[in-house]
This record gives sequence, C-alpha cells and structure tokens, in this order.
Amino acid sequence: MFDVKYQEITLGPLMNKVELQLPDSKTTQISYKHDKKDEEENLFISNGQSELKLKSIVDLSEALHSPRVFVASGKRQNIIFIFGGTTSYWIDDNLHIKDTLILKRDLCEVEFWSTTVNPVTKGLLVIYEGGMFLLDSSLNLLWHQKKLFNDRLGVIGPDSFILRSDEGETEYSFETGLSIQ
Repeated sequence: MFDVKYQEITLGPLMNKVELQLPDSKTTQISYKHDKKDEEENLFISNGQSELKLKSIVDLSEALHSPRVFVASGKRQNIIFIFGGTTSYWIDDNLHIKDTLILKRDLCEVEFWSTTVNPVTKGLLVIYEGGMFLLDSSLNLLWHQKKLFNDRLGVIGPDSFILRSDEGETEYSFETGLSIQ
C-alpha cells in the first residue's frame, strides 16, 4: 500500500557511524559532525570509496533529545531522499547529489522546529513548522507549500488531509497541496 519507506536516524553526540542500507542493497555509513569553523551541522555519507558531505541537513529542533535526519526510499532503487534541516537532498547510489530542496525553515527559529512524516497512498507527506511537501512513490516532489507554524496535522483521508489551528480546520488536496474551498 505504501511505496515510500522512511527511517528516522537519531544522531547522538557520541554517535560515531551508523550503517544505512540503500534501496539497491548497497550499504553506506553515516557520520555526524559539528564543524566549529563554519558552525554547521554536517552529515557525512561514505560507501567505502567516496564520502559525501551534506550541509544544513540535520534536524536540530530544541524539542528533541538528539539531532536527527530522515531517509526516504521509493520505487527508484538508485535514489534516496534525505531531509531534516534547512536543506534536503536527493542522492544516488554513487553518492552524487541529484537535486536539493530548500525548506521553509530558518535556523533562528530552531526552537519551533517540528517534523511529522506520514506515509500516505499518494507517497510521503512531510509536515513541518513552516511548510509541507509531498513526494510520490518515485521520490519526485509533487508540491511544496508554506504553512503557518501553529497548523497541526489532523485527519488524513484518501485524497486530502486536514490541518488544525486555533482558528479552525482547513482541508488540503493531495493533488496540489492547496486548500480545498
């Protein structure tokens, strides 16, 4: 039923390396480092032959005990989607960045960061404090929309989902990510 799978990887301060199984059965290692020189939280992915440095990828929400990232895989066996911080990446099995997605979040608002990941029949629905996006089963970005910080996920239906706020509920279409009037 759900063609997109994801895993949440916790990046503790004592974390050395974590193995990540790619969809094509290749194994890579993830390591997490704070770069004091440029004050960046970086993630390194290594397959034994090469290493890829991903900047601004780590979810640093102050509501979490430890930083984290999410890794999604779909029908395309040679691509993964990694997200969590202000920048998200599509990476192939040779550790090449195929594309990036800049999220509608800012490091100066890290205390408000929150991310929910929801497998749905249309793909993978990701809702975070400043926006929301939908990936299809091949990890293609279908839409990326801004939302208000106080909007929270309510009910998920087959063709739409509801965000709740103090002002009420708004229904959104999976097809467009826009509100349904």
